[in-house]
Amino acid sequence: PEVLVVLEDFFLRRSVDTGAVLEAIQQWRRLSGEMLRLHPCPGPDARLQGVKEFGECQVGSPYRVSLQATVWKTTTLRSLLRRGESAWEFEVRATERSSLSTDGYYCVYTSLIPYLTHVVEKGEWYWDAARYFRELDIGCNFDKRPVMSLAKYLRLRWQRARGNLLGLIPWRTQHRARSLLRAFPWLERIVLAITHLGWNRDQYDQ
Repeated sequence: PEVLVVLEDFFLRRSVDTGAVLEAIQQWRRLSGEMLRLHPCPGPDARLQGVKEFGECQVGSPYRVSLQATVWKTTTLRSLLRRGESAWEFEVRATERSSLSTDGYYCVYTSLIPYLTHVVEKGEWYWDAARYFRELDIGCNFDKRPVMSLAKYLRLRWQRARGNLLGLIPWRTQHRARSLLRAFPWLERIVLAITHLGWNRDQYDQ
């Protein structure tokens, strides 16, 4: 059996192309895949011969396992879950545990589940998400939790944009650079302070 995992605060922005989703899943099944991420965050690392819709997430790649919208083989997901882990801990530690399987982890190149990102951050609605979904009037209760201020939202988005620069660098190059910087802690602190790239130690120090 298989299961589709989608977190509750991933709000869709348009209709899902069900046919495209089913076609990708059928192709994934033919490859005897373990999981198929339907939203490329992060995207795949390597192309597959004869497959255009999705590519491979290789062993060692950061967030090989993530809680973006994903179709899982149920037995695989169960083998990676651990009682007591938060969502963030699961993404980091399950990525490490997934290294026991050298293949079967795939991700689409173009999102098949059309959301942008989560709409709540640390208990607050993103400013733009609250504005957008309030206008749609889809039944959200904005009195249950506060809406992030515009200033805080812009600051957060700016920090994320700078951090996303890291994604332009291949993860293997990041790993080598991180290993080099670890030899010079003082230099590492300077580089991170200047760039604010924010390497995730658990993901890159493997």
